[in-house]
Amino acid sequence: FRLIQVSRAVGIKTYFVASWKKLAWGIVVTAVTFLVLGAQTVSHLINVTLAGREQQLAQATAGKPDSATKTAEETQAEKHSQWIFATNWSLPPEDTAEFIAPCLRGLDTGNPKGPYWGRLGQSEGWEKTHEGFANFRQHTIYLGVMPCAFAVFAVIIALSFRCRKHPHPASSIPERDPFIGLTFFWAAAAVICLLLALGRYAPLYRLFYEIPIMDKVRGPAKFVHLVEISVSVLFALGLTWLIRPVADEDYKRFRLSGRLAMVLATFASATCLGFSLSFNPHAHASTWSLMGIPAGTIQTVLTDLYKGALMRAGWLFALAAAAIGAVALAKPEKRKAFAWASAILVMIVSVFDMAEVGNRFATVDDVAYKYARSPVVDALVKKGKPDGSAYSYLQLTNQLLPGNVPFLDAIGTAGIACLDPQAGNDQSADSVKAYLAFEKDIVKRWKYWGAAIVLAPPSVAAEMARSGLATLTGLYDIDQRRMQLVTPASMQKAQVATVAPQSMIPSVAVFHGWRTAAPEKALSVLAETSFDMDQQIVVSGEGLTDTDTSEKHTPASWVKAPSDTRGNRAIIHVQTDKPGLLFMRDYVMREFKTVATVNGKKAPV
Repeated sequence: FRLIQVSRAVGIKTYFVASWKKLAWGIVVTAVTFLVLGAQTVSHLINVTLAGREQQLAQATAGKPDSATKTAEETQAEKHSQWIFATNWSLPPEDTAEFIAPCLRGLDTGNPKGPYWGRLGQSEGWEKTHEGFANFRQHTIYLGVMPCAFAVFAVIIALSFRCRKHPHPASSIPERDPFIGLTFFWAAAAVICLLLALGRYAPLYRLFYEIPIMDKVRGPAKFVHLVEISVSVLFALGLTWLIRPVADEDYKRFRLSGRLAMVLATFASATCLGFSLSFNPHAHASTWSLMGIPAGTIQTVLTDLYKGALMRAGWLFALAAAAIGAVALAKPEKRKAFAWASAILVMIVSVFDMAEVGNRFATVDDVAYKYARSPVVDALVKKGKPDGSAYSYLQLTNQLLPGNVPFLDAIGTAGIACLDPQAGNDQSADSVKAYLAFEKDIVKRWKYWGAAIVLAPPSVAAEMARSGLATLTGLYDIDQRRMQLVTPASMQKAQVATVAPQSMIPSVAVFHGWRTAAPEKALSVLAETSFDMDQQIVVSGEGLTDTDTSEKHTPASWVKAPSDTRGNRAIIHVQTDKPGLLFMRDYVMREFKTVATVNGKKAPV
């Protein structure tokens, strides 16, 4: 659109002759940027997202007749199901009131501070069958009163100033103001995207749906994001129209436009205030009860949110009317001062207004416990960097611990991974697969993980120490208030013990023997009774054959450990006089380059 604007202003041929080099470089930069940043996104869209949509559609029509045997009614029903699938989360027309009245119908679905009670995300036919979702929303669609008011002001000004003289006093040649075209462009974008956001509630989306691939797009309400962008630009244009110089011959036109915008904002203010004062919560009580929202405090909160949203909109529209009116009615010599004062006031109010609404949807996630000092970590770090190390716990309670127990998180944050099954893991989780494979041989499980430490009840730890499986390294209590491991009040009554398993495989080592197996068979090979994890590893790949040996692995060492790389290089050094494969256990959740030297010479990784 800007290209068309510029070329029209100076002539298409003249523009392209003068600017072809810039355009060529622009195309090159765009292409490179797309290849670097966009290609992966598009690839994911085609290969993952669209494939996922096809799978969802297939599941939605599972058990239904094949196309060849379907009746006309069944074919029509399937098409309708696909249409409903695509247009779920269409924006209900009544929800557009929230563009100016924040959280009019509650916050988000299920929020105890004010559950959303609108229709966004509602399953088809819910009002009759009460099956599926009553609604599902986790966000606000508030655009802001000031942005909306000044967007309308920008459109009014653009309609009035379709042709104006060049603002420079020396020029008397009328020319088209580029701001007028920009205003119309973004106003059209806002309207079209709003119609698309309405989805099944507006006819335009049916045309969009018929475009190839677009029938796989779900959630038309996402087009509200483009409405947000459009209104934001129009807001900026409105403020710019407010503060930019106006030629003497255009001043009357500007004043009339400002007065019209002031009248519309005043009318909007009065309307919002009127609806706020006349709101009757009893008319909606049955809807609230139907959605499972109990009478009493919560319904009172919803009433306050509704009335407060409209009251807020009313007063902000009144402020917008005052800001526009102050400039439109000001004398020419004072207009500039009024314009800048009004623009600054409007921007400050907008920032605080949007921030306050956004803050309603911000939740505090205190992660300080993840970085709390852990005596277990202190003890491990004294022995060296924990790269490639794991810890395990043996039923510290009578059930599987969830993955967010603070003292476990504090250990994990230090780079010591826990690969035990945890509450919520399903059968496909690697931790569950390893647990089941080594169920009869806990030592192999520890070797497989590279366990540097095991947490266990003191009685279990003492038994492991007596049997020679592990060495007792520490005793701790659990601070119930902070759920952190602390020094025990009494060594005889400690709640948690730590042990170091014996004969663990280091995080880097050279193995001189190996067995080949497909990745899905690796765990079962490792779990075989005859398989010695100190002598062999399991490898997958072409051109490899089994190699038996009685030689134990040769420990290697980190010259520069992953925890020291900060995203650069990790360096391994190996000293060995026998051929083998270099084994590295890596739990670092980021990419880093690994460099290995064997007997002083660089080796392939």
